[in-house]
Amino acid sequence: MTQGPFQQPMPTEKQDPPNPMSAEQNPPKPTSAEQDPLKPMSTEQDPPKSTPTEKQDPPKPIFTFPPNLKFSTTKVPADLFGDNATVSFISLDGVVFSAQAKHLKATTGGFPSQTPSLQPKRLQEKSDVLELLFGFTRPQVPPTLEDIKFPLLIRLAEAAEKYVVYSAIAICMMKMKEFLPENAEEIFYFAVEHNRESLYYPLALSLVHKPLSEIVFEIPSKVYIPWSLYREQWLQTLSYITEPQVTCPHNNQSHEINWKRRIHEVYAQIAANPSDISKFHDLFDVNSLGACDNFSVHWRGEVEAKISEMKDFKTFVLECKAQAMFDRR
Repeated sequence: MTQGPFQQPMPTEKQDPPNPMSAEQNPPKPTSAEQDPLKPMSTEQDPPKSTPTEKQDPPKPIFTFPPNLKFSTTKVPADLFGDNATVSFISLDGVVFSAQAKHLKATTGGFPSQTPSLQPKRLQEKSDVLELLFGFTRPQVPPTLEDIKFPLLIRLAEAAEKYVVYSAIAICMMKMKEFLPENAEEIFYFAVEHNRESLYYPLALSLVHKPLSEIVFEIPSKVYIPWSLYREQWLQTLSYITEPQVTCPHNNQSHEINWKRRIHEVYAQIAANPSDISKFHDLFDVNSLGACDNFSVHWRGEVEAKISEMKDFKTFVLECKAQAMFDRR
């Protein structure tokens, strides 16, 4: 629309001048992650506000025992762990034995746990053995084993060695000597196994004639080498008896026949019973050889000299021990 000469301009709405602060917005308030620089930083956080919770009832048990149910109880003896505490053992055939713990500690060195317990400890021996064995653990005169049979004695001796019942070991060793020479082989194996030298050294000669195939699995490996050397020496000495060519200095054929027969008789006797080698002088009677007495006496002296050079089994054992100690250096 065109404005005329006499028309005045329409008044416009008066606007306030712009406020210099209107262009600037109020600074934002610092957030929790952004601290006001004018306010000192706090290292502690405000504790979380606890909200009241409702009180809950305790859970109900899944299973309850009937009110009339009764439990069996075991009464513990008052002296279970005192000076008079007893230890119970049960044999292989179900017999229960009791012994005071202090006596076992004083007389043995190898029983299973000697701590008193409500349950008996199971042993691998039968009651006839344990009845005798526990007799050696009480403060009384030990069993004399006067009428004991050898099968029971050897089982008792094994148990005494296993549980280290000192007095039983000593008495069993003495009692075994009464069963010689009939049971020499079994006693020898027992003594070697438990290193009872005073018992097996004297028995070695009576068993030296046995083949190695029969004895090798019965003796510990520690004595196999000395036993092999000992047996080899015995075989060499035995063969020396038949080595010389027997001829009569008077060319008497009947004398030679008697000579050879007597030599083989003595050889067979010693081979069957090796301990008779110590009686060689008496076994070979030269008076029965007639005119060859002087020659036979000389020959017998040579064989006896060879026998005297033999070393006993103990010597071989000690030499092997010394050699083993030297090899370990």
